Amino acid sequence: MQHIVDVFTEAYECLGLQLNIKKTKVLFQPAPGAPEMADPVIHVHDDPLECVTSFPYLGSHLASNTYIDSELQHRISAANCSFRKHRKRIYDSRDLSKETKLLAYKAFVLPVLLYSTETWTFYRRHITQLERFQQRCLCTILHIHWSERHTNFSVLESALLPSIETMICKSQLR
Repeated sequence: MQHIVDVFTEAYECLGLQLNIKKTKVLFQPAPGAPEMADPVIHVHDDPLECVTSFPYLGSHLASNTYIDSELQHRISAANCSFRKHRKRIYDSRDLSKETKLLAYKAFVLPVLLYSTETWTFYRRHITQLERFQQRCLCTILHIHWSERHTNFSVLESALLPSIETMICKSQLR
């Protein structure tokens, strides 16, 4: 890794650029099942780079463990922010039709929620968390109260949307 950073730094300097040491971090991801190892110490011109356990990168949230739990929580949180941002003007509005609200949900919330899911390895608990979030949003949009006891399938059917699992499988197969 040190050799790669040295070559990268040299290439930067050949182009007249300078590597910003304060913004450059090291995230070490050991192979699953590998024995515990110390974090590597990488230097750029005798300055050590900071070693971190998580790092935001191009809209994703990378972590030193190879699980997607932190990324999943980040995606749900970002989608929730997007949903709340538009809630008063769109989803709670009585002037807009159900179809318009669902189109807004598909345009504003689903892309944020499902960003980069085609690269994830899912477990059932991950799908359940995503499905739970979608059900909460759809019940809010469709004005379905929890005491009405609708099934998840009936909510999806009335919204004319596939399940999150179906959308993820489709994007992974694409």
